[in-house]
Amino acid sequence: MTARILTAALLLGLAACASAPAPHASASDGARRWPLTEAETCDMIVQVAKQVGEGPFDADIKREGSRGIDCSAQLKAAGLAIFPASRMNAPNVQISVQDRGWVFHEPRFTDDTEAVIQMDFLCRGLCGHGEEVTIRLQDGGWKIVKRHQTWIS
Repeated sequence: MTARILTAALLLGLAACASAPAPHASASDGARRWPLTEAETCDMIVQVAKQVGEGPFDADIKREGSRGIDCSAQLKAAGLAIFPASRMNAPNVQISVQDRGWVFHEPRFTDDTEAVIQMDFLCRGLCGHGEEVTIRLQDGGWKIVKRHQTWIS
């Protein structure tokens, strides 16, 4: 009988944990928590884009194995120009030399207050390159602390 009570209590405890809402990230509390919402990811990308200093930026944040995250509203609200990278591979689309910009990939966290973001600069000709940026949560916002070139055309 005691084993049944313990098993039932354990199952109830596991069920309560599974139904609890997941914590979310907030730059204001000084720590990142899993998982980031799409809005929080876009906020992080906007903060990084402002520090990159050159644009425009693709609004579709690349995700491994799933659809991207649409950050167009947040980029526009921040006054940042948008670059439709999907046009680069579209058939029968005239692309000018001015069609160029940054493509961001979803952040990968190294700990609660640090992440790495892959950025690719796409353009016509041989001017493209990629960077991996390390960002850290500092003073209530995400700051670039390191930039490392990963490829060049």
